[in-house]
Amino acid sequence: MVKIRRGARVRDVEYRGRARGGRATGLPFPMPSSRGGKAGAGLGGAGVLGIIVVVVISLLGGGEGGLPTGLGADVGVGGGTDSGEVAEENFFLAAVFTDVQDYWEATLPDYRRATMVLFLDSVSTDGCGSATSASGPFYCPADEHVYLDDDFFDVLAGPQFGAAGDFAQAYVIAHEVAHHVQTVTGVSGEVRRRQAAASSQAEVNALTIRLELQADCLAGTWASVAARRPASADVTLETGDLEEGLRAAEVVGDDRIQEAAGQQVTPHNWTHGSAEQRQAWFTLGVNSGDPTRCDGTFDESVPATEIMPR
Repeated sequence: MVKIRRGARVRDVEYRGRARGGRATGLPFPMPSSRGGKAGAGLGGAGVLGIIVVVVISLLGGGEGGLPTGLGADVGVGGGTDSGEVAEENFFLAAVFTDVQDYWEATLPDYRRATMVLFLDSVSTDGCGSATSASGPFYCPADEHVYLDDDFFDVLAGPQFGAAGDFAQAYVIAHEVAHHVQTVTGVSGEVRRRQAAASSQAEVNALTIRLELQADCLAGTWASVAARRPASADVTLETGDLEEGLRAAEVVGDDRIQEAAGQQVTPHNWTHGSAEQRQAWFTLGVNSGDPTRCDGTFDESVPATEIMPR
C-alpha cells in the first residue's frame, strides 16, 4: 500500500460541503455506488450503464471540453489546508496531491500549483460549470482546480471496475494533476486550438486520446520517483502499488468500458485510449521517469487508437 508519513505536509486543498472532521454538510445527493446505492439524478437512474457513461465522459478526463452546467449548486466551503485540519479519511488524498505537486514543482521551472477541491454531492467551478458527485474526478483548466468527491473511489473499487487499493486512488490524482501540467506547459491550449479547427469529430477524439495517454504517462513519472524514495519520505510506494495503478489504467480503457456496457468496441468513438494503451503509457512513465518521453503520444505518424510507446 502507499505509505504516508504521519505528519506529512499537505497544502493547496479546499473542502466544500464537508465539516471539519469529515462529516458532511448540506443536503445529501446519492452517487452511484458499488454498495447497492441507487444512481443519482445526474445519471438518470441508469445504474451500471450510467456509471460507465460517466466514466467515459469524465473519469480521468481532465475536463478539457468543459463540464455540463446546471447539475448542482455550490454547497459551501469548510475545513482548512494544513495537516492538522485535514480529516483522517481525506488525509491520504491531500498528502498524495501535495506530493505530486511537489514533484512537478521540482521538475518544471515554471510550474504553478493547482488546488484540489474535495466536495460532497455537488460543486460549482469557476469556468467549467457545475457538477455532481456522479461526474467523477475532473480537472477544470479555467480555474486550475482538481475536483474530487472521494466517495467516487467506492465505485472504482466496486464490482463494476474492481480497481481497489490506495495506489488506484493515487493514480487518479496523479492523472488529474498531469492535466494541470498540460495546461501549464501549453499542451492543452494547443490541443484545444487544433480541435476547434478540426474538420471531423474523429480528429477531435484523436487529439483527446493523445492528451489522455500523455497524462497517464506523466502520472507514471511521479510514481517512478515515489517508488524509489526512502521509507522516511512523506509519500512512498510499496510492493504491489504499481500493479494497482496498472489495474486502474486497464479498467478505464475505452474498449473495456464499451465491452462492459455491452457495446461493440468502436475505436473511432474512443476518447481516452484502449486498456492496453493506457497501461503501456503509464508503464513508460514509471520505467523511464522522464516526462519528455511522454511527448510520444503526439507522434501523428501512428493513429491515436494505435499509438504505443517506442
